[in-house]
Amino acid sequence: MNTYKSKNAWLFHTRYARNELTSKSAAALREMPRFGSKRIYGLRPDGSKIEEDFIVFRDNAPSTELEHYLGQAESYVNMADECQWAPATRFANYGKLLDGPAKNTWRKLMDEGHDYWDNNNQATDQDFVDALGAYFIMWTKHPNPGDAFDQHILRIQYKHQKEFNLPVKPSNFVDRMSELWRYSEMMPRIGAQCSDMQKTTALMLGLPEEAKDFLQDEKDVDVYDLQGNGNNALVWTDVMEYLEAWWSRDYGKEVRKKYQQQEEKKRKRKDDDDDDEADGDGGQDRRQRKKKKNNRNKSGRNGNGNNSNNTNNGKEFHSKQCSIHPDHNHKWKDCIYCFNGSNFKKELAEKFYQGKTRTSAPYWWKKGYERRFKSNEQEPPQQQHGSYLVAPQQPAQLPPAPVPQAPPQPAPMFATSAATAPSAPVQQQLYSIQVNAQGQRVFVPHQA
Repeated sequence: MNTYKSKNAWLFHTRYARNELTSKSAAALREMPRFGSKRIYGLRPDGSKIEEDFIVFRDNAPSTELEHYLGQAESYVNMADECQWAPATRFANYGKLLDGPAKNTWRKLMDEGHDYWDNNNQATDQDFVDALGAYFIMWTKHPNPGDAFDQHILRIQYKHQKEFNLPVKPSNFVDRMSELWRYSEMMPRIGAQCSDMQKTTALMLGLPEEAKDFLQDEKDVDVYDLQGNGNNALVWTDVMEYLEAWWSRDYGKEVRKKYQQQEEKKRKRKDDDDDDEADGDGGQDRRQRKKKKNNRNKSGRNGNGNNSNNTNNGKEFHSKQCSIHPDHNHKWKDCIYCFNGSNFKKELAEKFYQGKTRTSAPYWWKKGYERRFKSNEQEPPQQQHGSYLVAPQQPAQLPPAPVPQAPPQPAPMFATSAATAPSAPVQQQLYSIQVNAQGQRVFVPHQA
């Protein structure tokens, strides 16, 4: 469904609280199948080498990874400036950090240009920065991402940001909001950037009433400098600096107590995990938790051996662009290397696993292939050693308590025919096992 929210997922996934990708490191993203990794080398003017690992972006449009993309773009420009790369080198190396649909957008920009940037202008460092702005417009599919992001940030209110269900520390709020405003300044826009007065006004609207009372009644702060016609109005960071004293007085002690309790719980779990006698439990707590965890894992697995909670994530992954063939226009479920896909080719997958193709198989795919197709091949044929399923040849080689098979002549147990005695209960002929003169075991019927 092509709603505004789905079209602008990059906007709605960027908030005060970090999302599931923003909270991860760049190194963690480079290991995810959704992304890739590329190392770029360079030389400084003094001849010293520099190298840096970058994330390779593949998606058709950004969503939860937006902050990583913007931070990496900033790092890339800094590296290019440090190495004093020529504009042509900046364009060429940046293309290596994109793949799949994301790179197709970059190629289209290089071939056709954009209203924001003429593709004939590639002679200066500023031309490259302008090209990044045009690419961001095309990639986000938003004609004015900078202004939209400004309005999005202005709606973030301090009173709604909680930690332990208490107001967050003002200095932490300043750090996070400053980071978001820095990202905003990197985006292409039509209008002017937000002024300090706009930021201060938005901040005051989002303060809790007790914070406003503290500024007015206790500190007698004239935030907007009404008496001086606004010439000495406070910027939003100055306002939060005043509120640091209010937060420390009213909430600081309680928040510190919550942190101490949290650390104490972590420390207790760590002590319980020690399998020794130091904590007096002999490792009993650790073993009990491990047993409970194993039971939960067993009960939460479906028929395919996958955790049922991950079913939706698996479906989502199968419906996305194939990460093994990012340049091909097919979904993962349609790939010849997708185990559950209708187009799966076992012979080609085996070659892919053995490294006999042009592209190398990723680690996560190899592990899945081994679980599905290699585990049975590696089982040693040990069933015949001491197995109760193999008929013994000599009496001395019999298992301790075997149940011998009946010889061809009589069956071990026979039921009398129901046709001969329809009204009588079913009777059974019983046999015993005896050893004859030749040392063979035979069945001998009991006498009635």
